[in-house]
Amino acid sequence: GQGVLLLPSPTADATESNLLGTAAMDAAVLMRVRDHDEPALEILARRELPFAIVEGTAPGAAAITIPDRRVSAELIRHLVSLGHERIATVTLPRGTRSTTSIYEGELLAGALWTPTRNRLAAFEDAGVEPCVVIESRFSMVEEGVAAGHLALSHPSRPTAVVCQSDLLAGGVVLAARELGLRVPEDVSITGFDGLDLPWLQPLDLTTVPQDGAAKGHLIAQGVKALLDGAEPPVIELPLEIRIGNSTAHAPR
Repeated sequence: GQGVLLLPSPTADATESNLLGTAAMDAAVLMRVRDHDEPALEILARRELPFAIVEGTAPGAAAITIPDRRVSAELIRHLVSLGHERIATVTLPRGTRSTTSIYEGELLAGALWTPTRNRLAAFEDAGVEPCVVIESRFSMVEEGVAAGHLALSHPSRPTAVVCQSDLLAGGVVLAARELGLRVPEDVSITGFDGLDLPWLQPLDLTTVPQDGAAKGHLIAQGVKALLDGAEPPVIELPLEIRIGNSTAHAPR
């Protein structure tokens, strides 16, 4: 029979035991990796195990990618078309910050994770400089609430917030409500993932849905190809933006 073993990502601490280096397995699937200095890649290379990466690439690995940079740029251009000039962003973790906080450095510097980097690079593609960048500690609603308070209380007074996940976007919506701001009349908010968040109703996020079942099927395809001895495939899951009622024309 076949089985799936879920393991935590190893850290760079050589003294910490990790199951990725010892557990019996025929192949591995890595859910997002850092662009460099990724311990999991070193461990799998030593074990000479075939592996696939979701939302990332590495030599010799099957890759299941998404065009998140392109569709994120489309989201930003959508906001620009609605007249928004002061656009903030709430990012997935860039590195290893211990708190959700304002990031004030060069836009892409220190962005270790591929999804974070791609969705930030989309601002350059769209020709927009975010008025404030908030780096979240985790992709969780409560981190989105904290990020929302930071972004919406910032002196730049953003009229739109681009969030790198729906959970973060949901938190920013809650923060806006706590601050007495209406979505989308006072501030437009976008997400990413297409999660079902019924507690936001009647608000329906403008977002980028990902088909989880299709993504899982592509992962299985990539792993099977490796186990069959084929060249590591690079497979892209197609994505398109979905316009909801969380975005509207910029307030005057």
